[in-house]
Amino acid sequence: MATVADPGLLSAVWKRHVRRGLRSARLRDFYLAQDPVQFAAYEWGLHTFIERLSQDLLTATFTPEPAVIVRGAKATGLSRPLAVMSPRDALVYRALVLRAEPDLKRDLRTWTGATLEDADRLAKLAARARVDGEVDENHDEPEFEVEGKEASASTPTRANDEDETSEKKRRPIALSDTESYEDDWFKIWLQKQGIIAHICDSCPYVVESDIANFFTSIDLEVVREHLHSHTSLEKEVVRLCISLIRRSLPHPGYADSPTMGIPQEGFDSSRAIAHSLLVGVDRYFDTEGEALLYSRFMDDFVIGAESVEMGHRLIARLQRALEPLGLYPNTAKTRVVTTETYLRNAMAEENGWLEDVEQQLASLEHGPLRQMSPPDELLQELSLRFEAHRALLDKPRRWDRVLRRYYAVLRRAGCGQFTTEALADLRALPDSVTQLLEYVRSFPLTEATAAELLRLASEVSDIYGDVPLLILETIGSAPNSLGESGHSAIATSTWRLVRDQIDPPGQRAGTLADRLAAAAVPVIAKFGDHELHDDVVNLVASRCEPKSHARIQTAVLAAAINKPDRLLTAEALPGLPWSDVMALRYLDSLQRNDEKAVGVALNLLRPAIRLMPNRHHVHVRPLMLLPILRSGAPAKMSGFISSSLRQLEANPDRLRDRRAEELFRAAHPTA
Repeated sequence: MATVADPGLLSAVWKRHVRRGLRSARLRDFYLAQDPVQFAAYEWGLHTFIERLSQDLLTATFTPEPAVIVRGAKATGLSRPLAVMSPRDALVYRALVLRAEPDLKRDLRTWTGATLEDADRLAKLAARARVDGEVDENHDEPEFEVEGKEASASTPTRANDEDETSEKKRRPIALSDTESYEDDWFKIWLQKQGIIAHICDSCPYVVESDIANFFTSIDLEVVREHLHSHTSLEKEVVRLCISLIRRSLPHPGYADSPTMGIPQEGFDSSRAIAHSLLVGVDRYFDTEGEALLYSRFMDDFVIGAESVEMGHRLIARLQRALEPLGLYPNTAKTRVVTTETYLRNAMAEENGWLEDVEQQLASLEHGPLRQMSPPDELLQELSLRFEAHRALLDKPRRWDRVLRRYYAVLRRAGCGQFTTEALADLRALPDSVTQLLEYVRSFPLTEATAAELLRLASEVSDIYGDVPLLILETIGSAPNSLGESGHSAIATSTWRLVRDQIDPPGQRAGTLADRLAAAAVPVIAKFGDHELHDDVVNLVASRCEPKSHARIQTAVLAAAINKPDRLLTAEALPGLPWSDVMALRYLDSLQRNDEKAVGVALNLLRPAIRLMPNRHHVHVRPLMLLPILRSGAPAKMSGFISSSLRQLEANPDRLRDRRAEELFRAAHPTA
């Protein structure tokens, strides 16, 4: 415990892992339980925060907080619980998993992966493979040390009818001449698939499978025993880890505490544990793995087979390997298919062409923002192929994955004419929300787009918790070139959403409605005028209880318009959660022109190169601090505003956030 509680370690983990995630502007990293001022209070009081946390851990007085559970869109009408740990608990969880990570990774097979970095490693590993064991004399054999070979001797014994090894010579698959699978762009894409490329080139059949409800089906007792037996963590540290996990899970009815599942949080702590748990499954396939005919990427399995019968035996072996962990293959996604069918379902032709386009775009990038001017012919072909892909009637299994990739390439290339299509696809494919909204916010926001997004947020708020939160973040962070009437329209529409969410009075803290209202406040603060700001402050103060997220968020806006929520800061402060108390104390220090508080605010407001396409970007929540800084730190603000505006104005035209630029100009001491 002393190692996990070390202030130096906790501080390093905060700066290198947790803070980076909290500050990320990417929607896929979006922290669904946003802090009122973008976690500024943690930075302002970091030393005190770390020291107190360390003492709580060492004296066994640390108690995890219940995680915020937000329903994330999975499919039409279906969702999955996403656990949003408090930053404090996420820090402890990440620190103890990092402490155990060398042990968790010790027995991992080289042919398995859980991260994008693993995908790159698997691609390099596949470069070792040569069809029929022949080595191309024109190329040197890549130097790559295969890990885990010593453990292959412990592979469980299998029945004779399953002992169909991969030692026999493999034959390359002759794909249909009518398919465009042999073009260079396809080879480029397939090579990036790593071991899967070798499987497709070597076997006539492919076994596909994944684990049913993987994260939510993991037994906590299995996790406990795994950490005890496979890591050097002390018992009290393992107990702390299980306690953190339990507090982050939805509480089942009539049960003392959750016994199943690990949280899908945003800092890869659970992923490291889950990945290590499946090493026992990998051992059942060491023979295939060493022949590069078995691939596992987290809980997705792809295995090469010589026949349908062999594929069935591989599936049976996979099931037996999973059962000791209390896990089972997903029956809806487990199948044996021909290699041609697998490649067709993977839409290899489209993926290969998109891979080629991405390489062309990368070659055109220049400057610190990696700007480009793609040729008109390429843009036209990209648009036509995208429209044809959307119009497909007989959609292959991975059609939606390729659609998401199309949107990523379109926004990178600057093709912004498909916003209407993106909004329609968002209704049909809510689980693609982050990719579709990233496309939408890569082009100037219009009144019509904002209105449609807010309409959608209202419609689905009772089904998917993450979609409306991400929509509000998109509106607040999208580039824009609207006039005053456009700003007013967005602010007014968002204000209606707030009124709907906090009516009737007495809004309870922690509900999704409370979080939606809190997420809407920065949008109103950005686009609304002083009169609307005043209305929001009055309504929230009168209808929301002090512990509600909307009330805490609105306190920042209240301070910005010089109308502080005195009841909240003077009377209710002792009964608030410590994180809210810390945020309000930071706000008070900023209003008193505390040098450290001002420095933290300026750091948050300093434009940074983020997102893709790259742009100088400022988070929406800290924008509310500009009026406070203007009145409290005029000397520092003058040079800061000038340099920040130069960066914001240097963005490509379609990526300029002109409303943010206006707010920076208004905050200049001489304005």
